[in-house]
Amino acid sequence: DGCAVRGRWIDRHAMSCRRTRILLALWLSAMAFGPLRAQAQPRLLIDGPVFEFGRVDQGMTVDHVFRLLNVGTTPLTLDQVRTSCGCAVVVTSATEIPPGQMGELSVTLDTIALVGPTTKTIAIRSNDPAVPVAGVSLTGTVLTDVMAAPARLFLGRFPQGRATQYELVV
Repeated sequence: DGCAVRGRWIDRHAMSCRRTRILLALWLSAMAFGPLRAQAQPRLLIDGPVFEFGRVDQGMTVDHVFRLLNVGTTPLTLDQVRTSCGCAVVVTSATEIPPGQMGELSVTLDTIALVGPTTKTIAIRSNDPAVPVAGVSLTGTVLTDVMAAPARLFLGRFPQGRATQYELVV
């Protein structure tokens, strides 16, 4: 034993050796059992977190289903799902996904008010301790017949009862 010393040795050195052994035992226990404890938790894995919808005409809806997998060992709870705008509607297949199982997140994107390159995100808050907020997104280009920059045009005030003429060159 490396701490046992023969001869004249002060008791506090023996206490120090005992304390070192206890700390070493605690550290080894934490290293041995820590990974087991860390694995006993939910873990969200999103199959294809980005959906590229390509080019669609304005006014069309884009539908997509994201697959949410629980690769952990305890149930995964979807606490909250939020979209980045009111143009996307989200429906989850379940609020709790058992270990080893899959849930679905159905998204419908309404493009009526969208023009040009677009990315819309959905935040998923869950009980996954490693990633408590995960995200998915839909990205693509919304085409329109006419696109003006700026989108709004102010022509001033029109006097009531008088004919007014403006010319717009496109």
